[in-house]
Parts: sequence; structure tokens; C-alpha cells
Amino acid sequence: MKIVLIICLLVVIEVESGKKKSKCPAEKTLRKDFYDYTVTKRIGKSKKRRSVAGQPCWFDLKNKNCAKCKSNGKQCGWPMHKWCQSKKSKMGCKGIPRHTFTLSAKGYPCYWDMNSKDCAWCTSNGRQCKTNHFSEKCGSHCNKVTSKKCDGVPTTCTNIDQCGIAASCHRKTGRCRCNTGYSGNGMQCYDRTTGTPAVDPKTQVELEMSMRTEFEVYPHQSNQFSVPVNLVASNTGHSEL
Repeated sequence: MKIVLIICLLVVIEVESGKKKSKCPAEKTLRKDFYDYTVTKRIGKSKKRRSVAGQPCWFDLKNKNCAKCKSNGKQCGWPMHKWCQSKKSKMGCKGIPRHTFTLSAKGYPCYWDMNSKDCAWCTSNGRQCKTNHFSEKCGSHCNKVTSKKCDGVPTTCTNIDQCGIAASCHRKTGRCRCNTGYSGNGMQCYDRTTGTPAVDPKTQVELEMSMRTEFEVYPHQSNQFSVPVNLVASNTGHSEL
């Protein structure tokens, strides 16, 4: 009897978990929607095309596996990061969870754990949700500000006070901006001149040095040693050879 009850309980749990998690929207997205904005190459002799990736991702500049866009396009966010959409769009790309309110499903600090950047970037009228209704590989998502199902806050620096090094919060827009002399997405800033990442001035710098010492020995009063040994006397009145 106990075994039967356990089996029934497991079935109920699986059914409930299936209801909570839906398929990632990217799995059913037509990539042809992005051909006009993405630099692509043909796959063999077929009509299918593959995006030309290898560019820094706008939501994570350390990641260089994102799309190369045409002049009329801008990069999509995760998980559609290998494609571009129209520059005029103010929403996320189709295929991103709740793309109407989500620009990228990862890359922004989580409002409940600001050390993690696995959470969503929201549109101006969206807010970051803690509960994920999609599969884990889809990442996080946002929903409309008035949504009762979404337990989060808008992804603005006035709500999530976490800008990158060499960046500050622009109060009018609520967006993090890199300071003068730096460029980036506000979470990651790079020196415009050197291209190196901004460094926290409080961080200790460690240097590793390799030194080699050589000694040369000559006979006493030998003319082979052309430079006289004149050592400055110390303040004690003694001199050393």
C-alpha cells in the first residue's frame, strides 16, 4: 500500500512540474525573421543560413559568441544571441522568454543576489521575475510591471543598485552608464584608449618579477676593471666595498 502511494505521489509531482515549466520559446522560433538584420552564410547547398557569430555580446561583453549584425540591425539577447533584429525595436527578440518585456534572459544582476548576473535585462516597462516558468536553458525572464505573477522589480539602477566598475547610475533613465573615458554596457566598462577592462581602485595589484644577479671577479688593481668602485659612505661614517 505504501509503495502504491509513493508511486502516485511521484506521478503527481511530475505532472505539476510539467505544468510549471514550458518549452523554451527559442525552440519554435523561425530564424528567417532575423535574416534581414543578421550577417549570415549559407549552410552547404541548402536555403538554410547560419549566423556569423564571434562578436562580443551586448549583455556580457566577455562573451564573444554573439551575432554580427548588418547596419540596420542590433544584437538579440540570450538565448537568441546569435541573431539580430531591427534597430527600431524596443522589445526583445522573438524566441526570448516573454520577449515583449525581456531584452535578454541573462546578463543582469539578480535583484535577490546581486553577485549573480544570470538574470534578465528588462524593457523599460518590464520587471525582473524571480520565479522561472520556462526550462532552465532559457534563462530568466521579465514581465509587465503590473503583473501579479511576477515577484520582481524593474532592472534599473534605482531599483537594483549595482553598476559596474567605472560606471554610475543615470537617474533620469535608470540605466548604468560607463564614465567618461570608458565604453561598455554599464555592467562592464572598458578603457576607450587601451581597451582594457576597468579595474577597481581598491583592488590590490600583484606583480611577479624575475631577477638575475651576475658577479664579475677581477684581480686586485687590474686594468680590466675600468669603472672605479666608489661607494657613497653611509650616514654612520663607514664605507663598504
